[in-house]
Amino acid sequence: MRKLVFIVVIISPVFVGCQYELNCAKFKNGIGNNDNELVRNEIDRLCADLYPNVTASDPQGQQENIVKLSNRINENCGITSTVECYNCIYTNPPQSEIRIDFLVDTVPFTKYLDIIGTSGHMLKFADMHD
Repeated sequence: MRKLVFIVVIISPVFVGCQYELNCAKFKNGIGNNDNELVRNEIDRLCADLYPNVTASDPQGQQENIVKLSNRINENCGITSTVECYNCIYTNPPQSEIRIDFLVDTVPFTKYLDIIGTSGHMLKFADMHD
């Protein structure tokens, strides 16, 4: 019985940690083929634990989370992710924009991801464009 508990304790962090890592192949394939659904699945999974933190200077509570999301994208796959702006797309709710750059062989890809986030709601992928 002790061996079983020990194995579960060691294996659990591995599975928990994987949830917030980018699946490089799916993400790059989604970007390269303009497949919003593939990109949405990856981005929404990366945002699953990014709860809003409302403050006087950030009424939507997502500014730190947009940076965290960008950092998570940067951590893997040779992808450069840059927060272009926070709540700069004046829709309801406002959207933020993250720029994605990477190479496949010698072909450069640049896309902009629009991310929605409001107080009380999780960050979500909204759209992707050149």
